[in-house]
Amino acid sequence: MDRLFEPGALELADPHGDPSRVIEVQQQVQELLEANRQRREGIRQELIQRGAWALPGLMNATYVWMNELESSPPDQDLLSSMMADLAADNPAAAELLFRYGILETPFSTPRSIARKALRRIDWKPTAADLQDLRETLNRYRQLEGTQTVIDLYDVLLSACQEDDFREALDLCKLWARQSMKPAGELMALLIKLFPERASEILVEVFLAVKDKYKDKNLAELLLQSLRDSIPVAWLREGVLLQVSKDVLPNTVSKRHTAVEYLWVYAVQNCRDQAPEVWQELLHELDNQVRQQDDAEVYRYWFEAMGRADEVEYLAQQAQADTRDEQWGIRAACQLLFLQRYHRLAKQALEDLKRESPARYERASRLFETITGSPGKIEGETEEGPRIGHLV
Repeated sequence: MDRLFEPGALELADPHGDPSRVIEVQQQVQELLEANRQRREGIRQELIQRGAWALPGLMNATYVWMNELESSPPDQDLLSSMMADLAADNPAAAELLFRYGILETPFSTPRSIARKALRRIDWKPTAADLQDLRETLNRYRQLEGTQTVIDLYDVLLSACQEDDFREALDLCKLWARQSMKPAGELMALLIKLFPERASEILVEVFLAVKDKYKDKNLAELLLQSLRDSIPVAWLREGVLLQVSKDVLPNTVSKRHTAVEYLWVYAVQNCRDQAPEVWQELLHELDNQVRQQDDAEVYRYWFEAMGRADEVEYLAQQAQADTRDEQWGIRAACQLLFLQRYHRLAKQALEDLKRESPARYERASRLFETITGSPGKIEGETEEGPRIGHLV
C-alpha cells in the first residue's frame, strides 16, 4: 500500500518536480549530511517514506552539494542507496535516474551517484536507452569529454553488446597510443565488466603500443587503475602467462614494460592480499613459468619475486639444477639487482660464484647488458629500500 500512490512516468517527466517539494527534500539532505550517525538514520527514514516523490529533490541535492560529496565517498554511497530504495519498484523513477542522473548531467559526482543507484537495483537499459547512450557518447567523444565517456560506457556495456565492446576497446587503444591517462581507466572498466576477456583486452591494448614497449610512464599509466586490484586468479589460471605469450613475441626485442609491470604488481598483490595461499601458489606458479621455456618470461617472473622480497626463493633458483640454464642465470641476475639492499642476496651470489662460477659469470654479463654496469658482488651491503629493479 505504501507504493500505491507513488508517481509514474507523467509525474516524473519533469526532473525538477514540484519546486516546494524539491526544496524541502534538499533541506532534509543538508540536515542529513551535517547530522551525526544516530540522527542520520531518522532523516534517512523520513526521506524514504516520501517515496519516489522525493527523488527529484534528492537528485538536485547532489548538484547543490557536489563539492562536498566529491570528497566524501561514504556520503555518496548513502545517497545512492537512498535513490536505489526510492527507484527499486518504480520504472519511471529508474528512468528518471538514468535520464537526469546520467544521460543529461555534465558533472561526474552526481553521475557516479546515479550510476551506483541503478547498479544496486540491477537496472538494464532498453533498446531506446542504448540508442540514446550511443548518441550521447559520440557527442562527448567529439568534445573530448573523457570522464563522461568512461561513465557512459559503464552504463552502455552493461547490455553486453559486442559492437559496443569493440568500440570501447578501440577507443581505449587509441587513447593508449596517445598516452592519455583515461586509457588505463577505460581498460580497467572493460576488464571489470568483462572479466572473462581480461587476457584479450590486455593483449590488444599492449600490442596497440608495442612501438612504445620501453615507455615506463605509459606502462604505469595503463596499469594505474588495475595495480592494486589484480585478481589472484590471473596468476593461478595463467592469464599473465597468456598475455606474455601473445605480446612479447610481437615486439621488437621480445620485451614490453607493461607486461613487466603487470607481473610485478600481480605478484605483489597476491603475496600481500592472499598470504595464506601464497606459498602453495608459489610452487604452482614456479612450475607454470618453467614450462614456458622463455627467458623473458623468466626475467619478469624473477623480477616480480624480487620486488615481492622473495630473496630466499631467488637464491634457491640461482643454484637450481635444471636443464634450462637460463632459469638459473635469470634468477642470479635478479640477485645482482638486489645485493645492495639484501645481505642474503649478496651471500647467495658469493656462494654461486664459488660453486657455479660459469653461471655466475653469465649472470654478470647479462646484468651488464641490461644496466650498462658490471655485475659483481658489492664490497659492502648498504641499507636501503627492499625493492627489486624495474628496468
